[in-house]
Amino acid sequence: MSFQIYRITNKKTGKCYIGATNNFKRRKTQHKKRFNHKDYTFKILAKYDSPDELYEAEKYWIWHYNSYKEGYNKTKGGIGRHIDYKSHRTYGIKFDEEIAKKIETIKEATGKTYKEIFLEAIETYLEAFE
Repeated sequence: MSFQIYRITNKKTGKCYIGATNNFKRRKTQHKKRFNHKDYTFKILAKYDSPDELYEAEKYWIWHYNSYKEGYNKTKGGIGRHIDYKSHRTYGIKFDEEIAKKIETIKEATGKTYKEIFLEAIETYLEAFE
Protein backbone atom coordinates (compact mmCIF):
# COMPACT_ATOMS: atom_id res chain seq x y z
CA MET A 1 0.00 0.00 0.00
CA SER A 2 1.21 3.50 -0.81
CA PHE A 3 0.80 6.44 1.56
CA GLN A 4 0.91 10.00 0.27
CA ILE A 5 1.61 13.48 1.57
CA TYR A 6 -0.34 16.05 -0.40
CA ARG A 7 -0.63 19.83 -0.54
CA ILE A 8 -3.70 21.94 -1.25
CA THR A 9 -2.84 25.53 -2.16
CA ASN A 10 -5.17 28.51 -2.30
CA LYS A 11 -4.46 30.18 -5.67
CA LYS A 12 -5.49 33.61 -4.38
CA THR A 13 -3.66 33.74 -1.04
CA GLY A 14 -0.89 31.17 -1.45
CA LYS A 15 -1.87 29.58 1.88
CA CYS A 16 -1.72 25.82 1.91
CA TYR A 17 -2.79 22.69 3.76
CA ILE A 18 -0.64 19.58 4.09
CA GLY A 19 -2.43 16.26 4.43
CA ALA A 20 -1.57 12.59 4.77
CA THR A 21 -3.58 9.76 3.22
CA ASN A 22 -3.51 6.30 1.72
CA ASN A 23 -6.07 7.32 -0.92
CA PHE A 24 -5.36 10.71 -2.51
CA LYS A 25 -8.26 10.51 -4.97
CA ARG A 26 -10.78 9.96 -2.14
CA ARG A 27 -9.29 12.73 0.04
CA LYS A 28 -9.24 15.16 -2.89
CA THR A 29 -12.94 14.48 -3.51
CA GLN A 30 -13.73 14.99 0.19
CA HIS A 31 -11.86 18.31 0.26
CA LYS A 32 -13.55 19.52 -2.94
CA LYS A 33 -16.98 19.00 -1.34
CA ARG A 34 -16.03 21.39 1.48
CA PHE A 35 -14.97 24.47 -0.48
CA ASN A 36 -14.80 26.11 -3.91
CA HIS A 37 -12.18 23.80 -5.38
CA LYS A 38 -11.63 26.05 -8.42
CA ASP A 39 -9.64 28.36 -6.12
CA TYR A 40 -7.24 25.57 -5.05
CA THR A 41 -4.57 23.32 -6.53
CA PHE A 42 -3.95 19.74 -5.37
CA LYS A 43 -0.57 18.03 -5.54
CA ILE A 44 1.00 14.85 -4.17
CA LEU A 45 4.34 15.84 -2.63
CA ALA A 46 5.75 12.45 -1.65
CA LYS A 47 4.93 8.76 -1.25
CA TYR A 48 5.82 6.43 1.64
CA ASP A 49 5.64 2.73 2.39
CA SER A 50 4.29 2.79 5.96
CA PRO A 51 2.00 4.86 8.19
CA ASP A 52 4.88 5.56 10.58
CA GLU A 53 6.96 7.06 7.76
CA LEU A 54 3.92 9.00 6.58
CA TYR A 55 3.15 10.58 9.96
CA GLU A 56 6.77 11.57 10.53
CA ALA A 57 6.94 13.02 7.02
CA GLU A 58 3.71 14.95 7.56
CA LYS A 59 5.39 16.87 10.39
CA TYR A 60 8.31 17.72 8.11
CA TRP A 61 6.12 18.93 5.21
CA ILE A 62 3.95 21.07 7.51
CA TRP A 63 7.13 22.64 8.86
CA HIS A 64 8.63 23.00 5.36
CA TYR A 65 5.61 24.91 4.04
CA ASN A 66 4.94 26.64 7.40
CA SER A 67 1.30 25.66 7.00
CA TYR A 68 0.69 25.41 10.76
CA LYS A 69 1.52 29.08 11.41
CA GLU A 70 0.74 30.61 8.01
CA GLY A 71 -1.56 28.08 6.37
CA TYR A 72 -4.58 25.92 7.07
CA ASN A 73 -3.11 23.13 9.22
CA LYS A 74 -4.53 23.16 12.75
CA THR A 75 -1.80 20.92 14.15
CA LYS A 76 1.88 20.32 13.49
CA GLY A 77 0.95 16.88 12.14
CA GLY A 78 1.76 13.28 12.88
CA ILE A 79 -0.70 12.77 15.75
CA GLY A 80 -4.40 12.42 16.37
CA ARG A 81 -5.24 9.72 13.83
CA HIS A 82 -8.73 8.26 13.59
CA ILE A 83 -9.87 5.34 15.71
CA ASP A 84 -10.57 1.95 14.20
CA TYR A 85 -13.39 0.89 16.52
CA LYS A 86 -13.14 -2.74 15.54
CA SER A 87 -9.72 -2.93 17.16
CA HIS A 88 -10.01 0.26 19.26
CA ARG A 89 -6.68 1.47 17.87
CA THR A 90 -5.28 4.78 16.78
CA TYR A 91 -1.69 5.52 15.76
CA GLY A 92 -0.40 2.50 17.64
CA ILE A 93 -2.47 3.07 20.80
CA LYS A 94 -4.92 0.35 21.73
CA PHE A 95 -8.01 1.37 23.71
CA ASP A 96 -10.17 -0.93 25.75
CA GLU A 97 -13.86 -0.98 24.88
CA GLU A 98 -14.88 1.29 27.79
CA ILE A 99 -12.51 4.09 26.75
CA ALA A 100 -13.44 3.72 23.08
CA LYS A 101 -17.13 4.11 23.99
CA LYS A 102 -16.36 7.23 26.06
CA ILE A 103 -14.47 8.76 23.14
CA GLU A 104 -17.38 8.01 20.81
CA THR A 105 -19.82 9.59 23.30
CA ILE A 106 -17.68 12.75 23.46
CA LYS A 107 -17.54 12.87 19.67
CA GLU A 108 -21.31 12.56 19.31
CA ALA A 109 -22.07 15.08 22.09
CA THR A 110 -19.62 17.76 20.95
CA GLY A 111 -19.39 17.24 17.20
CA LYS A 112 -15.59 17.30 17.51
CA THR A 113 -13.34 15.12 15.41
CA TYR A 114 -11.29 12.33 16.93
CA LYS A 115 -8.21 14.43 16.29
CA GLU A 116 -9.64 17.38 18.24
CA ILE A 117 -10.65 15.13 21.13
CA PHE A 118 -7.18 13.56 21.33
CA LEU A 119 -5.37 16.87 21.09
CA GLU A 120 -7.50 18.39 23.88
CA ALA A 121 -6.92 15.33 26.06
CA ILE A 122 -3.17 15.53 25.49
CA GLU A 123 -3.10 19.28 26.22
CA THR A 124 -5.09 18.76 29.44
CA TYR A 125 -2.76 15.97 30.50
CA LEU A 126 0.36 18.03 29.81
CA GLU A 127 -1.03 21.07 31.66
CA ALA A 128 -1.39 18.92 34.77
CA PHE A 129 2.39 18.55 34.83
CA GLU A 130 3.29 22.22 34.39
